[in-house]
Amino acid sequence: MIAAILFFILFTIIISGILYFVFFVLFPSLNAQKINGRRPLFSKEDTAHHTPDPAFPHVDTGMKAIVLCSPERSFEAKRFDYNGPADCSLFYSLYDNEVDCVYGCVGFGNCVRVCPRSAIDITNGTAIINSMCNGCGLCEPSCPKHLIKLIPQNTKECELCVLPKDEKNNCSQCHNKTKLRQKPTKLFQFWKKFYTIMNTKSEE
Repeated sequence: MIAAILFFILFTIIISGILYFVFFVLFPSLNAQKINGRRPLFSKEDTAHHTPDPAFPHVDTGMKAIVLCSPERSFEAKRFDYNGPADCSLFYSLYDNEVDCVYGCVGFGNCVRVCPRSAIDITNGTAIINSMCNGCGLCEPSCPKHLIKLIPQNTKECELCVLPKDEKNNCSQCHNKTKLRQKPTKLFQFWKKFYTIMNTKSEE
């Protein structure tokens, strides 16, 4: 009983200290700096000047990449289990696919490895583009099946399937229209919300 009371008191002291630091030290300090969360950290000119490779467009291109294969796809069974090197090009040169769709994403992540912005993840054995994509296009040549395509950023819906219209297989997402949602990373969401709060306070 005494140990529980001491633990509660210690816990209360720690939480109180953290809250005091956040509201009476951190927030006033950031407010004094008048941080504007809506402004980019670097201008386009600064970004272009400090880019190691001038041919790589770090700035917004107005485009985004999509993978023409749905990460929500599912199949009743695999054709076989592959245990070789995780390389999309090598696998595709030897086989079609582990599942009943020769057009689908292989999912070994060649595109993930070439993306300089960590904008590609593998979900359900399928490459998927996240909100870090700026449409640079460096990932397009990495896909041996040519499933990566650049489209305008404001595109809301697309058919994530390259299977010919007159064909159909056992894929659950075959020829389905998909709403494009590029979910921001958790870290990005946290800092976006944090800067928005601080910017609102600084303008009051």
